[in-house]
Amino acid sequence: MNKRKGFTLIELMVAIIIFSFMIMSMTAMYITAEKHMFQNLRYDKLRTSLTTAVKFIKLTSSQGTRIDSPSVGGSSGSLAFASNVDSRTGCYPINPSVQARWHYICAVACPASLGYQPGAQCLYYHTQPISGGGGCPYGAAWNAAGSYPIRCGVQTRGASEQVTLLMPYVAIPSSAPNIFSRVDLELNVVRAAIRVRWIPPASLSSVSRPVDTTLETYLSFNIAAQ
Repeated sequence: MNKRKGFTLIELMVAIIIFSFMIMSMTAMYITAEKHMFQNLRYDKLRTSLTTAVKFIKLTSSQGTRIDSPSVGGSSGSLAFASNVDSRTGCYPINPSVQARWHYICAVACPASLGYQPGAQCLYYHTQPISGGGGCPYGAAWNAAGSYPIRCGVQTRGASEQVTLLMPYVAIPSSAPNIFSRVDLELNVVRAAIRVRWIPPASLSSVSRPVDTTLETYLSFNIAAQ
């Protein structure tokens, strides 16, 4: 009896078909896993930038002793406040051993040089020491109107002004009239609703989902302690 030395043509064709299905299934699984991996990485990155920005704003605002924007009962896309400046008289410094300083947080279109999508908004933080001051309670008042930045995201108040990018893809929250609000709140509290919103460009729309999440918090200033 002759021994069988190989596979028949039909057996080879069946094996190739089965192998092809296995390759296609594995490829589909890989593409799906890769898509979810990059989607999760993008979400985590944007969520981390949002969380970090909110923590920074809460920490910085806790030092504030005067709020200039938004006004009482109003809302605004910017937050302007000062630390170690009296909220009633404007005299400064309240504590002579601590440097008075103004702070400004705002949103503006991201510079094209940073590589973000066209139309994306960036959240910036400006700050600068306030020089001079005769102390409290009888010193001269600080001129807030002539101190805050002229343009968001750009150094306009001299070399000592610091400008920091807090996060990209910030947007007006759908649950609030603006990013910062003092509507129906105590005098020393500001509501912050900071939203990150990223829409995939056409080149990524088939493999990416939009990212849209909002963090809401209440900023407590050191005004009541004065």
